[in-house]
Amino acid sequence: MLRNTCPICENSSVVQVREDLAPHPYLGCATCGFWYQRELKPKVYEASHEAPGDSMSQHDKDVNRDLARRIFDLTKPTSSLDIGAKYPYLAHCFGELGVEAWAIDGIPEIMSFSQGLKVSARPWDFEDPATVESLPQSLGLITMIHMIEHLYRPILACVDVYNLLAPGGHFFIRCPANDVRGIDRDFTPGHFTIHPQIWGKRSLEFMAKKVGFQIVQEYAFEPGQRDMLLRKPTE
Repeated sequence: MLRNTCPICENSSVVQVREDLAPHPYLGCATCGFWYQRELKPKVYEASHEAPGDSMSQHDKDVNRDLARRIFDLTKPTSSLDIGAKYPYLAHCFGELGVEAWAIDGIPEIMSFSQGLKVSARPWDFEDPATVESLPQSLGLITMIHMIEHLYRPILACVDVYNLLAPGGHFFIRCPANDVRGIDRDFTPGHFTIHPQIWGKRSLEFMAKKVGFQIVQEYAFEPGQRDMLLRKPTE
């Protein structure tokens, strides 16, 4: 499948990006700054260079626990869904905070990973319409931690997120950011197989406005990452 226009703003004008790096498959949208691969290859849920989810280090568990607490303090959800969880430890942390926590990922191993974490998990692809129909509705919080860059239909997926949220619900995104120093760590053959695009501040803001979200917070940090907390209006 070839994408001849930007998947976010539908502009066909492109610019070359990061010519100082090794050869890569990305084009840059001249309007919103979105980087995307023109050719979409068959979807891969887990690259060959990635470690099994249940090998998560104690450091990464602590990072997830701290992130869950910070998001919880900001949003106070009673229900949550982590999309692209792989090892659903973030959902587990929300569960410990009294949240009814769900998690999904395209890999079948999420079912065994979730057993000891007391998380309701399913091996589902969020971009499958049947998945969206089967998920809980009126959620208080949806999270995508290094997931939004995997989507093949990014705007449609974000619309589905919007529709799954209750009025006033929140959408938290953490992703590689093409406008933050250190993004070159993701410029490897393994990453190219699972990241058909790379977002930046402008493209995330464009998506939020197009879908209807309000921006609550945004934060960039090295190497090459950005957080954004969005809110579905109450009206």
